[in-house]
This record gives sequence, structure tokens and C-alpha cells, in this order.
Amino acid sequence: MRLLGGESSRIRYAKLAMGDAVGYFTGFSPVPIPLGISGQLWKDVRRRFPAFFVDWSLDNWPMIYPREFPQALAMHFKGKLHYLPQILYFDNTQNPLELSNFHLQLDPDRPVFPIPDAVRAATETAFRKLSKHLLRRSGKTQKTHGQPSFWDGKNLRLIAVEDAGAREKVLVTQIVGYHDYASSNLVLDATCDGPRSLRERIPELVEGQKPAEGALELLARSPLANNLGINILLFTADGALVMQKRSGGVAFRGRELCPAASGTVDVADLDPTVFEGIDCCESRHGSASDIRDLLREVEMRELQSQMSKQERSRLSTRASLDQPAYDRTTRELTEELEVLYSDLARLEFLGITRELVRGGEPELFLGAVSKLTKGQVFSKWKNAPDKWESERLETFAFEVRAGDRSLTTGEKLRLLERVDVFVSRYVGKAAPTRRPSAGITLLANVALWLRSRLGADWYS
Repeated sequence: MRLLGGESSRIRYAKLAMGDAVGYFTGFSPVPIPLGISGQLWKDVRRRFPAFFVDWSLDNWPMIYPREFPQALAMHFKGKLHYLPQILYFDNTQNPLELSNFHLQLDPDRPVFPIPDAVRAATETAFRKLSKHLLRRSGKTQKTHGQPSFWDGKNLRLIAVEDAGAREKVLVTQIVGYHDYASSNLVLDATCDGPRSLRERIPELVEGQKPAEGALELLARSPLANNLGINILLFTADGALVMQKRSGGVAFRGRELCPAASGTVDVADLDPTVFEGIDCCESRHGSASDIRDLLREVEMRELQSQMSKQERSRLSTRASLDQPAYDRTTRELTEELEVLYSDLARLEFLGITRELVRGGEPELFLGAVSKLTKGQVFSKWKNAPDKWESERLETFAFEVRAGDRSLTTGEKLRLLERVDVFVSRYVGKAAPTRRPSAGITLLANVALWLRSRLGADWYS
């Protein structure tokens, strides 16, 4: 078993402790104070708060979720397979379906999901501390960039992927509030409200059939908010992979290297018909942006009450993911890079994973090839509405035709050589090279894209 990642915090602190001891006994450190460890602790706290409510490294994930390891997403590196804390939930890399074959739909029986009271009680103190910090940071963002960064936005929670014909797939979802997400998935490892964390208590909070020990619960039975994330790997017309180095001002995973665009699937991505007749959206349901803004301040219980009265036929209206009119899959590209749906030459659905770090949260991954050159993408990024979320853009060349799934054996071997360079450069190398370390979503996005180009035979 090989896990892809940098030096663990335990090893790093052990080295610092040794250095502090040597410094003191040799006289280079005049006082018996572990300056190295203290400095590193201070850096970690500043860098990771409020991230310490979740164990973002989760080095021991194979021990926590041993039954999930066979489904873990694999990454090639130096002739061996290394595994990521991402479970392959839906694989579209082999015999792939086009993006137009995928649709979003609300669960007509339970369109809104409020997290259980037991979860809320188990994380009350942690969420209060987290939200206090996020609100303070949001105020600074509002003052500096003219927009807040923390509010109770309404996102979509994936509960199943169902067949809807020979080659049609439906992503069945529920509406969930961001505050519920913050009080569940984002405080998984906090122990402010008792000796055991929410991650440890999940099995006893699952409705219906309990998961096997060391396994994730079914998405439909999970007590977590489980926002459906979306990530887009973007290649330019001249072959460069574009990546964002996240700003230090974002709430989570600051300074990390991530895909060109990442975010969450939200209510604006549903067919507007779903909201016809709903009081808070009356007469303004025709605009996706209106729906997002109007529902921002609506309490989840109020929305749950209103949606329960909605006609079942409206609730079950499907929305194609390949729908440029509402930019369902490329909204984040537009907001973060100013790259439009019309700027893309190709957009493909790679798959869905469940990220173990955040308790099995689902993540949707896409690959895109732009009509724009690297220079044009950089130029557009400077005027993007959410440019503040990234400190800079980085690029890497895999030296293959990014949009081509039909590579020769020689091209595949060359691609693997470039993957070795990519991993060596961006995984665990931030300190000596001043490059940001690749985040788990970027690695998962690259791993899925690589799987689609190499084929399943290369993973046996």
C-alpha cells in the first residue's frame, strides 16, 4: 500500500525536536526552549485556522476506512500506484458517456435536507467558533473585495446516481444550506462538544442500516450535509494545464494548488421550473442568479416547508449538465477565471468521488480544453469576479494532446514520465521550491484524467 503525499506532520515535528535538542546541547540555542517546534506550531495554527476542525491531511485514512481502500483512486508515480483518500463512486473514464447524458434532479420525496438535530448538538460549540471566525474574515473580504465570503448559500447534496434510460444518468440531489455543511463536514474532527469527534460518531447517527465498521455510509443515509463539489481541470489551446494557487484569504486550504476552477453545485444549477410558485421566488424564477440570491437568506426550515407543498412533477424536473444557458458546469470557471462556456473546445465528465477527508463528501470532476491560449487565459483571469480567491496561476505541460483519449503506447509512456515530474514538483515540495503543494482535489482531478487516457489495464 502506497499513499501519495508529502512528509507527515509527525515526521516533521520529530525532525524539529531533534534539531532543537542538538542546538541546545551544542550551545547554538542558549535557552532550553524548542524554538523550531514553537515556530512550526505557530505557522501551522496561523495557516490552518479554522482548518483544524478537520484533519486535512488524514494520514491514517486507510486505518479509519479500511473497507474503502479497494475503491481508492490511484495515481501513477515512478512505476508504482499510489492511493488518494478519494473513493471512486462513479467512474466515467472507461466507455464514457457524454456530458449531455447527465442530468440534475431534486429528490421529489425529500427535496430539502436539514441536518439531524443530533448532529447539530454534537457540533454546536465547534460551529459557533468556526462561524465566528468565518464571519470576521467575511467582513474583511466584503470591505476589500466588495463581496462577502461566508453566508448560508443553498447548495445541492448528492444522494444517488440513477439510470434514466440506456445511456442517461440522473444525479438525484437535495437542497442543503452551507451553514449545515459548515456544522457537519467542516467540523468532523473537532472535540469541542465532547470526547469523541463527529467522524467517530457518524455510525451511530446514520438513519436505517448502519455501515460496516471501517466503511462509509450510503450517501442517502448520511447524516452529513455533503455538498456536491465540482472541479474542472483546464488545458489551454497550446497544451498548458492551468492551476490556481489559492489565496491566503480563503477560508480553507489557503495557499494550496487546486484545479482551474472548483466550488459547489447549487440551487442555481437546477431547472428554474422547480421554483415556480414558491413564495420566496415568485415572479423571479426565470433567472438562475435571482434564485441563488433570493434563497440566500431563506431559513432552511422555511424552505423545507415551502418545497414540501410544491408539485411533485415540478420538483422532479431534470436539468442537463451540458446546458450553456445556465452554465451549470462552468459557472466556477467564469467566476474565478472569466473563462466562458463558449471559450471551451471540449468539456468531458470524468467521474464522481467521495472524499474521505470530509467524511465521504461527493466531488464531481470534469476535464476541459479551451480554445484560448495560456496568455489569453491569464489575461481573462485578471478581470474575473472572484479573482481574489487565487493568488496566482501556475501552468504545467503534460506534452500530450489533452483532449485526445486515443494515445499510442509510446505517448502513454511519455505521459507517465511527465506525471512523475508533476508529482515530484507539486506534492510535498512547497518549502524548498516555494511552489504551492498540490491539494487533494487537484490530484484527484489529474488522477481521473490520467485514468481516462491510460485505460483500466494500466491499473491492474
